[in-house]
Amino acid sequence: MGAVQQLIIELVERAQSGDLAARDELIRNGHLEFVAECYGPALRYAGELGWGLIPQAPETKKPLVKWKDFKDQQRPPSLAQLEQWWTRFPEAGINVLLGPTSSLFAIDVDGEEAHHVLTERLGSIPIARRSGRGNQHRYHLFFRHTDEIATKARQTPWHPNLEFRGHGGYVVLPPSRHPSGNHYAWYPGLSPWSVPLPEVPPTVLEALQRIDADGKQPRRRAVVGHVAHAEQPVVVNALPGISVKTRQFLSGLFANGPAWNSRLFAAACATLDRRGARQSARNDRKRLLRASASGAPVRASVAKTMPPITINSDPKGFSMSQNSVSHTDDYSNSLELHGRPV
Repeated sequence: MGAVQQLIIELVERAQSGDLAARDELIRNGHLEFVAECYGPALRYAGELGWGLIPQAPETKKPLVKWKDFKDQQRPPSLAQLEQWWTRFPEAGINVLLGPTSSLFAIDVDGEEAHHVLTERLGSIPIARRSGRGNQHRYHLFFRHTDEIATKARQTPWHPNLEFRGHGGYVVLPPSRHPSGNHYAWYPGLSPWSVPLPEVPPTVLEALQRIDADGKQPRRRAVVGHVAHAEQPVVVNALPGISVKTRQFLSGLFANGPAWNSRLFAAACATLDRRGARQSARNDRKRLLRASASGAPVRASVAKTMPPITINSDPKGFSMSQNSVSHTDDYSNSLELHGRPV
């Protein structure tokens, strides 16, 4: 080993232990890649794939630099610009600019419910470039940006935590660090160098085209939820004084999803008179469970002040009117709502 190589190794070790003087010495001598963990990958993304990149504040998702000009002009930053940025911010992660700037469209899946909705709508997870941070229900899918319609930074036609990301948006790339401390990584066999960039799924395009035609996203006051096995979407009319989450639950959006019983309890509380609502809901739920266990018919009354609710096309016969909640099926061992046991 030569003296120069030995010196570099020593400087790297000192820099990794927090020696800023050693870090600056490596940068001055053209060894930024030994100091900035994400600089090498950024050069590869930009040089080989032509992606537009900006530095990301460590363990956040926020950019460290002004970047709107690159979005507006639809041009990626140069390699020289990347070197300047990572020399200034050697601890930075990587954000990729979506839309025409990088010819990328992303689907951001954030949670089990969002994952469930995506697979219900598309049938399965598309074979696409996929990155994540160790949670199977939180990941990014990358597609070739479409020229058929104008995309936006963030659109959520199917679920609040299922985001369609296009022009004006950005997402974090591996090996950046998440606020949890975990590193983003490409799924095995699904990196940019393992699979080609697919087109946006037709079902996603249709959803975006509907938004584009209406000029706005669906209003949260009137939720259209997808229920497994339903022939038609379930529509819940606007409910004054009822929270967004409760309207989403009543629409069937969370059918077959996690924490269903907890959501049922919260929805019951929301639809009762505020005075003593939670205790009343607990008592009602206990009575429902006892009745369902005994096989007795169930009819649960709801506060008379509850606003009218209309639910259509429910495959399980569940219906709600102004003063009552009932289920038309016979009860044996369980009470069911939207196909789920209470």
